[in-house]
Amino acid sequence: MRTLQDAGRTAFSLFCDDLRQEVGGKQTLVGVYSGAQVEINQAPPLILPRMCVVTHIFTPLTSPFKRLAIDARWNGAVLQRVEPEVNWLAEIQKMKGPPDAKVWNVQAALVLQPFAVSEAGVLRMYVTMDNEEFESNGLNFHFNLPSQQVATTF
Repeated sequence: MRTLQDAGRTAFSLFCDDLRQEVGGKQTLVGVYSGAQVEINQAPPLILPRMCVVTHIFTPLTSPFKRLAIDARWNGAVLQRVEPEVNWLAEIQKMKGPPDAKVWNVQAALVLQPFAVSEAGVLRMYVTMDNEEFESNGLNFHFNLPSQQVATTF
C-alpha cells in the first residue's frame, strides 16, 4: 500500500459555512459542502455571509518545509493569503509526534467574509511549500437558471 510518505507533499481542503472552536482545541465545521459542485438556483450574485476553508497540508517527515504560504483563489485570483512565520514553522516541526508518524500535518483555516459569487467559478486553495506550489481540491459554483425562471431559492 502506498502511504502519504510515499506520495510526497499534498494538500486537501474542506469547505463549509462556519467554523467553531470547541473546548480542548477541537473544531466544529458547520454546513460542510459535500461534493465538488454547488448548484445555485437563483440569478447572480449569490452573497454568502461566510465561506470557511480548512486545508490540511501534508509533507513527509523526511521532507520538512522551511516556508509555507496558503492562497484562497477565486477563478485564479487571490482572495486571501496566509504565510506563517518561519520561526513558527521550525518550532512545530521540532515537536515529536507518535512513534509511527510518517508525515507532518499542518491545518490552516481561512474565513472569507462575505463571499460573493457573481459568476460561475471555482474556489480553490493553493499551497506553496519552499517555492513549490500545490493545487488543492476546489469547490465549483454553477448557476443553474433557465432564462424564464425568477425564483430565488438556494
